[in-house]
Amino acid sequence: MGTGGTGKVAELRRAVHREERTVVVLCFVLFMLVLTAAVLWHHVFRIIQADRMALPAEVEAPSTKEPILPETETETLVSLPEASEDAAAAMASHSRWTMAQLPTVIKRLPEEEPFVYLTFDDGPTKYLPAVVDILLEKQAPATFFWIGQYASPTPEVLEKMREAGFAFGTHTVNHRRLAGLSYEKQRKEIERGIAELAQWTGVKTAYVRPPYGAWDAVTEQAANDLGLKLVLWSVDPRDWEKKATPEAIVQKVLSQLHPGAVILLHETDATVQALPTLIDRIRQQGYEVAGLPCE
Repeated sequence: MGTGGTGKVAELRRAVHREERTVVVLCFVLFMLVLTAAVLWHHVFRIIQADRMALPAEVEAPSTKEPILPETETETLVSLPEASEDAAAAMASHSRWTMAQLPTVIKRLPEEEPFVYLTFDDGPTKYLPAVVDILLEKQAPATFFWIGQYASPTPEVLEKMREAGFAFGTHTVNHRRLAGLSYEKQRKEIERGIAELAQWTGVKTAYVRPPYGAWDAVTEQAANDLGLKLVLWSVDPRDWEKKATPEAIVQKVLSQLHPGAVILLHETDATVQALPTLIDRIRQQGYEVAGLPCE
């Protein structure tokens, strides 16, 4: 083979080697991209899981409408006498505001006088009858934010609550974190919760409390479009924690009290045990318990 032919073969071989190196480099880059994506997804998954674990009592939508209850070590409930009709009638006049006077987003009431507002989340549960009896006995109004997927309270308990003038709000249907969801998904969660609440109580609710207190501008817009007030809180004793004790709940609430305080409570065994003392101690501190308006 002549010199020209040898040169062409060498050039061809060099071209082939270059192509091979290019293919190897591209394969390596593709492999690294896939590996990086896998690592990123792994970290994202861990962050999501850690976030879910850090949030209180996240609930998944069950296949039945049985309520998912907090785990507690004891089942002792406070036994109280039946509230009288006079006590129930007195309760119905405890609202100091009208709906028109309240902002769309409520973290505290614009009070200068020493009035505070009790609210209960994550019901209805088996502790509800005891909570209602305590509130009626103490003539302390409250607002209940219920999860639509849970089982309805008994007609007897609901009748007591209506006669007493307790206010109701939705805690959505599935207790799903709203912030970050689309308008359509947020509105659907709220609307379905409202529908269940109306079916149980026979009254139209004016309030929504976003699960975990997680809300954004979309949540506010959905609430406003539905004619609802978005209720948050300014006092949180974290009574949903397994380690919560009645004494700790009382002390944490008292240490955070201020005029217009919206107090976040849950239907748990520890809260039931704390509630009579809590109401008494709130009043001893010079405060009175008032109710959110129903209209």
